[in-house]
Formats: sequence, structure tokens, C-alpha cells
Amino acid sequence: MQRLSQSDCVQLVQSGTCRRFLDRFAAEFVPTAHACAPVRLDSDADLVAMLTRLSEMTLLTRSAASVCGLSCSVSLPLVTSPWHGRSVYFHVQYFGAELSDALLHVEAQLRHVTAALHAERRVLLRFCFPLCVDLTSAARRISDSVLAGLEPLLTERTYLVGVNVESQAHVNS
Repeated sequence: MQRLSQSDCVQLVQSGTCRRFLDRFAAEFVPTAHACAPVRLDSDADLVAMLTRLSEMTLLTRSAASVCGLSCSVSLPLVTSPWHGRSVYFHVQYFGAELSDALLHVEAQLRHVTAALHAERRVLLRFCFPLCVDLTSAARRISDSVLAGLEPLLTERTYLVGVNVESQAHVNS
């Protein structure tokens, strides 16, 4: 797994590799980690923005010489009750077709955000992935492997939300 610098991201886009890879998952627009704001697949400027300005960390995995996984992430402090001041919304947008690769990406992205947080803070994780990754298997494997010891809050089609906010939700319901 490789953490991409800004220049790596620019090179990935300018070489056409990024667009060719993302074409497998979308026809015209792809979602970003930044509130799922879509960017155009045919715009190099939008793709560079997606990988750099709209992402805190961009990760890439390769199989032989080709890209097999790409993820972008963003964390935002939550300012509404019951999470105000103590919680962070962390969104990871993953592109890839293999569940094992998706697990590597979500684990690395989650390690990155939790390393930067104070121990008292909670993380509301949203992990979005293509429909070619089986939702049931992904939810189970992510919960068992990556989120072990943490409580999932909610699962939905194409993304998994979870961890450490359930007790606060009950207090304010």
C-alpha cells in the first residue's frame, strides 16, 4: 500500500492511470470523500482535486503493475448534539473490487485518523465502496477484522457506519 503525495496524485491523473481505473466503477462522475461531492471523470483538474484538496490521505494498492485499489479520506469535527466537541465524522471513499483490499484500505485510513485524535474523541466512520464488493461480507469482515472491539452503529447499502457513538445516541434520544 502506498500513501500518495500531491505530486504522486498529479502523476497518477496525468498518466491516465487514475481515469482508466475509475472507469471500472463509474461512467461520468465519481464520488469524493468530501461529503460525496461528485467529480467528473473526464476532468484531470477534478480528479487531481479529488485526490489532493478534497482528501486528507490518498492510498493506492497495486497488483503487479496495475492499480487494484484507491481510497481517499476526510475527517470533519461534528458540531451537533450529541457529538459536539467529542466526535469526528470520518469518511473513506474506496474504489476497488476485492474485499481483502478494501479491508486494508479501511484499516490504514482508520489508523491514520485515530492516531491524530485525542483518546477521548469518538469516530463516526463512513466507508463507501462499489457495489461489486458484497455488502454483507464487507460489513461482517470489516466489523470482525477492522472494528473489533468497537460497536457498529448502523449499516446501509454501499457503506458502513459505526463505532463508539451508540452510548451517546441513547443519552440524547
